[in-house]
Amino acid sequence: MTKTAVWHYTFSIYDPAVAQSQLKRQPRFMKYRAPLIIAVIFSLLIIGCSKHSSDTAMKTDETIASQPPGQVFPWPQGIVLAALDEATIALPMAIFGKDEQIGSVVLGPVDMQINIPKQGDTFYIRLKPGMSVSLTKSCQARVVAEDKQPRRFKISSPHVKNAA
Repeated sequence: MTKTAVWHYTFSIYDPAVAQSQLKRQPRFMKYRAPLIIAVIFSLLIIGCSKHSSDTAMKTDETIASQPPGQVFPWPQGIVLAALDEATIALPMAIFGKDEQIGSVVLGPVDMQINIPKQGDTFYIRLKPGMSVSLTKSCQARVVAEDKQPRRFKISSPHVKNAA
């Protein structure tokens, strides 16, 4: 004996009164389920996108670098070095123009120590952990240390760029 399936198709014309009565028969939470699901998905997308963009921003704005003493490194204009360890950095006196003040070239905290020897073509700045410094002119610099341990710096680009 074989069984056959019979499909019945019914077509109806949309009647707002019938639709409203069917909606009333549904449990209360069913009315709001679709908008709620859409809202949850949208909020998850927003949270996911904002988390991704902030992670990307952190990767591009700041970098941790370790610099061994004695090795010369380029220090571009406007790049901010924040010391994670106590560090002394040697800079060339040539970055100062004629009658130019230190504060117009070396931008740092008031309590940063600066040592300018009477002889030589180098001056020194000492940074405590957490101190940040930047230069208005590019130069070659080097870390000075007797213990030969690399010093760590957080390197970040400036938030405000010069118009010049």
